[in-house]
Amino acid sequence: MASSLTTAGQLVILIGVLSVTSGVFWGRLSDRVSRGQGFFYSFLLQGVAFVLMAAFPGMVSFVVAAVLLGFTLRAAYTICAASAGDYVAVQFSAAAFGLMSVGAGLGSAVSPTVGGMIADNLSMNWTFALASLSSITGMAGAVVLDKQPRVPRESAPTTAH
Repeated sequence: MASSLTTAGQLVILIGVLSVTSGVFWGRLSDRVSRGQGFFYSFLLQGVAFVLMAAFPGMVSFVVAAVLLGFTLRAAYTICAASAGDYVAVQFSAAAFGLMSVGAGLGSAVSPTVGGMIADNLSMNWTFALASLSSITGMAGAVVLDKQPRVPRESAPTTAH
């Protein structure tokens, strides 16, 4: 399906508008169920969006995918922030979230280049397939994360000299 740049831009705007409140939703959901389950559900919805775009390239599936992606766009950032407080000692939680943010930033910087090379040399469907595989990897990681305790680890006591 050939789309205009205007249509693609409108879909990106739709994703952005829908993402405004998604962080609050995913933060509350992960508070109620668990961080791992929150991650799992968000990666599941993202995976469905990528499969829709790969398997059924058309305006209807692109709009549905945009809604799903907008609904989950802030999920990882919000759950990562909460996870930093749950899984890392308090004095290191800010650094842990910073490290997660650097990883997300690197992924955001590299992904368009890699995706563009794949689309140029293979097809756009392969970029969506790779994104789907990444979502499956995220779901697997979420299952492992969910098995970890949700209680922050205590740091070793320090002695004053």
